[in-house]
Amino acid sequence: RAGQPTQAVYLEVADEQLTVYPLDRDGRFSPDSARQQLAFPQKTTATAPSRHVFQKPSFDIDVLTVPFRYRPARHEVPPQLTTSFSGGAYVGYRRDRYSVLYSPTPIGSAVRRITHYGFSMGGFVGIGTSLVTSAVLGAQPVNDYEGATLPTGAAAIVAVDNLTVGLAIGADQLLDRNRRAWLYRAQPWVGVALGLNLN
Repeated sequence: RAGQPTQAVYLEVADEQLTVYPLDRDGRFSPDSARQQLAFPQKTTATAPSRHVFQKPSFDIDVLTVPFRYRPARHEVPPQLTTSFSGGAYVGYRRDRYSVLYSPTPIGSAVRRITHYGFSMGGFVGIGTSLVTSAVLGAQPVNDYEGATLPTGAAAIVAVDNLTVGLAIGADQLLDRNRRAWLYRAQPWVGVALGLNLN
């Protein structure tokens, strides 16, 4: 409950009802008169429960893509905003927060409403592409091509209901014979990250 001390609980989600079971220090439910469970039906005509907040820490595994990356200026090459493909696996620590409250209706009932947001921080590794030209190879003559890259870095992700977006900081390694001459080799970039939670 909002404003009250935190307590470990088990939350059972049925089709139209949430049931909360208080847990003891061993993580078990022991029913007795002092530890009553709570129920949150989808709709009620009785006195609606007060607002309750639930938090869930977890290990986060995501599929992450970075559709936009900003690369600072390097030598004669101005700053770049790139949209080349970049995606991979993300692992980190996540904490989700669920708020359960009831909104009154004009007919005297109350309807349950759940708001959710989460925050995660972790690292990622993946595969990407980058346009390779003579300008980013120190004026070395080359036909322009899309080179494969290995992006690695860290990201902070915010989830609001089903939307997951965040900020990523990373660096790329070119995976072909021009990797040592590549101007952006191991140089930091900043990008917008979009994630899909797998757990």
